Amino acid sequence: MRLTTTGRHSRQTAAPRDRVAGSVSKPIVSAAALALVDQGKLSLDDPVTKWLPDFRPKLVSGEAPTITVRQLLTHTSGLGYKFAEKPGTAYYQARVSDGFDELRVSMDENLRRLATAPLFNRPGEAWRYSLSIDVLGAVVEKASGKSLPQAVAELVTQPVGLRDTAFWAREPARLAVPYYDSKPAPARMADPQSVPFGEGGQMTYSPSRALDPRRTRPAAPEWSAPLQRSCAFSKRSAQVASPS
Repeated sequence: MRLTTTGRHSRQTAAPRDRVAGSVSKPIVSAAALALVDQGKLSLDDPVTKWLPDFRPKLVSGEAPTITVRQLLTHTSGLGYKFAEKPGTAYYQARVSDGFDELRVSMDENLRRLATAPLFNRPGEAWRYSLSIDVLGAVVEKASGKSLPQAVAELVTQPVGLRDTAFWAREPARLAVPYYDSKPAPARMADPQSVPFGEGGQMTYSPSRALDPRRTRPAAPEWSAPLQRSCAFSKRSAQVASPS
């Protein structure tokens, strides 16, 4: 394959720059989990509590059903996202971070908060886009015995030659300027920046989270941030693979 340069730093300049690709972290972390399955260190049918004993979210009835690794991978765990809900509902009350925002919480603390909110449905009964892969990232850490960034690097990105893919930008000057939809033209984001989402929902972004690993795990070693969508993989979006 060959690499072709596309994109630019901002609406005012033509210089190519990196961009933050949020949900690209989902298939990459999922691939890391599947690599551990292939190695026999993890099973798709493992209950999440095998690796995260304290993660026991409940149904509205009070029952704490079993959630499996398979259900995390397929977004059938019964978990959800705060941004898809209306302010004042359970995820807002628990102060769950969707990973875009400015909340300074560790992975462990965010999973603790998430476990206090009721499940939307019994695991396995319905698909819902969710924080399931965030939880899976914590499982990958436990099953591999390594930090998530280290596990992802060793299991996925290094073997396939993604040398410039990480949880945050090591060179901030390379990042593209963040914008949000506005009238009459896209506007540059503040930090934080809240924008409406769906029917009454709200999404809060904190662009600086792509630059500072301490925003999500203050005591973490170099480039060890938990998987949250704002700790997104930064890639040279100016480089797109195309057939040679």
